Amino acid sequence: GASYYIEVNSGDHEGHRFDVVSAAGNTLTLAADADLHASSAPFNTLTGAPPATLAGDVVMLRRHTTLDEQFPPGSFGATGSQVTADQVRLFAGGGWQSYWLFDDGGTPRWVDVTDATLADMGGVVIAPGQGAFFYNRTAETTVLQYGEVRSNDFVRPLLDGDNLVGGGFPLDQSATGAGGRAMLSGFSGTLDFKTADSFYIWRKDSDGPSAVGYDSHFRVDGNPYNPSLQRWARVGDPALSERGGEVLFLSGRAVFVRSQAGFDGYTMPRPWSP
Repeated sequence: GASYYIEVNSGDHEGHRFDVVSAAGNTLTLAADADLHASSAPFNTLTGAPPATLAGDVVMLRRHTTLDEQFPPGSFGATGSQVTADQVRLFAGGGWQSYWLFDDGGTPRWVDVTDATLADMGGVVIAPGQGAFFYNRTAETTVLQYGEVRSNDFVRPLLDGDNLVGGGFPLDQSATGAGGRAMLSGFSGTLDFKTADSFYIWRKDSDGPSAVGYDSHFRVDGNPYNPSLQRWARVGDPALSERGGEVLFLSGRAVFVRSQAGFDGYTMPRPWSP
């Protein structure tokens, strides 16, 4: 009932991932993926068949995390109505997938907001690097996260448009500073935030539960008028002050990243030395 993937720990394709279709003996059969941004499996990071150049790379076999594992149904607020129950909202493939915690007096389960049959969706995969909104309508609670910290780079393909991105490593990071997310090459800038790549951070995550809206930052590129003007700046700052080195991406939190042209090869480098 579980699904698995391999992650390349070192070699030509470090940081890439490929879903496992089947396993027999000492052989793994890997999936081919035609759409890196689909909301359903496979969740590969390269299109087409897995490349022959994987030969010789070191890989780790990992199990995908599910909705039930990330948000255990017994730990949150379940009711008989989606108006009052806790919700999880995933943003994948350019659209929302929303689930609410249903309980009719039996065992609580996550169900799709569009499904009148109330089928159990707890096995839905939350892919690596996929962020989520948790809509808490009941009691304050905490979520325990545990696992193995990856010792390789982390590839997170970006769709053209909005992407809800989770970090590849459990630590606070900046966009471009030391140990940051390397949001330089491959990101497109202009002097107008409406046409530049950008990221925006939910203020409740950074400023507390009473905050509303987002703090937005965009990639500044002064070409051809001022080629030296290359930075991340906050939207609304007339001075276009450098913000790339500020620690804005919090551990265990997701942010929206808007890519104007898409960036399938976006890679977060390993921020620590083993």
